[in-house]
Amino acid sequence: MNSFAANFGPFVFDRFGYNMARNGDMEHATSVTHYAGAVVANRGWDWLLFHEMSHHWWGDWVTCGDWRDLWLNEGFASYCEALGMEWVRGEADFRAYVKNDLQAAARNPSGTGTIYDPDYFWGTIVYEKGACVMHMLRYVMGDSLFFTALQDYGQQFAFSTATTADFQTVCETHYDSTLQWFFDQWVFEGVGYPRYEVTYDIIGPPQLTIHQQQTLGYFTMPIEVEGYVEDAIIRRTYWVEPDQNGDWLTTDIQQFDSVRIDPEGWILKLVTYHLLSNTASAPVLPESFELVSAYPNPFNPTLSIEFVSPAAQPVTLRAFDVQGRLAFIESFVSSPGSNTRAWNASDKSSGIYWIQLTTPTETRTVKAVLLK
Repeated sequence: MNSFAANFGPFVFDRFGYNMARNGDMEHATSVTHYAGAVVANRGWDWLLFHEMSHHWWGDWVTCGDWRDLWLNEGFASYCEALGMEWVRGEADFRAYVKNDLQAAARNPSGTGTIYDPDYFWGTIVYEKGACVMHMLRYVMGDSLFFTALQDYGQQFAFSTATTADFQTVCETHYDSTLQWFFDQWVFEGVGYPRYEVTYDIIGPPQLTIHQQQTLGYFTMPIEVEGYVEDAIIRRTYWVEPDQNGDWLTTDIQQFDSVRIDPEGWILKLVTYHLLSNTASAPVLPESFELVSAYPNPFNPTLSIEFVSPAAQPVTLRAFDVQGRLAFIESFVSSPGSNTRAWNASDKSSGIYWIQLTTPTETRTVKAVLLK
């Protein structure tokens, strides 16, 4: 609470507490209804405590203007799950939570449409993708301007309502430039996320090309590029403003043994790398193990799970129902690159299922709805 108050503005209510219940969670001014099953010793539900507490700023202190602006409540609070990790547990847990819980879910939305005025209000587009947009806005603006803008936004609209346009205006005032390009592509008009293919050559003159696949449109973003030369790290930031071909060539990193883009994980994206040589080219491989999509969602009866793997490795696919009971398990060895597995749930009941992919070092989870 002290951290939220320091970064958002003072806690304006006279008290705060949690009340255990058989179902939850839900915030009410001064009191959060909290699921009794989430009261555990391992702190595994801290994210939920952070989420509901933060609604006292984004929901109660400032309320979204109408349903189209719901992400101002829920996307903000979902990003506060990560901020709680940052301020209570530290930088490593914060980065891991953004990558594994927010970005992984945002790449697998329940429903379609934009964050503003979405087709479905209570899904990952509003919650997790809304949180990722806040994360990227923080990256674009920088910490000082971002948190100052949040405090100003709270003060201007305290005990009142605000729209997405209101929030954008406050951010632009502090950024001292337009952010229309950002809000259009991520909030008002754009859907999906960028998929980047990075091609580089370590033999001969330096060559680095970033190609953005045109899946649902191109995205303009500042992208950090790290070049590794033995033990040295060279980092540059490039504004990616794609032309109709979606290619950019960056050559002012004079020499590198390998490269990595967006090393701190600010951008909601998917990246593959393509290393060239004088005589041949290596296959395009992802930089990390990622769950790309679970579709269709809702599904009946077959769910296709698409993921990418940087190497051949053992993977276990599990499905759990809302009570945590195992509904399906399959173990296999992934191929390097793109992979697809299917789960036929014809013998299962309608409901929410958690789909989990586990490797020896990483776990990715997404929610899917079986609707018969």
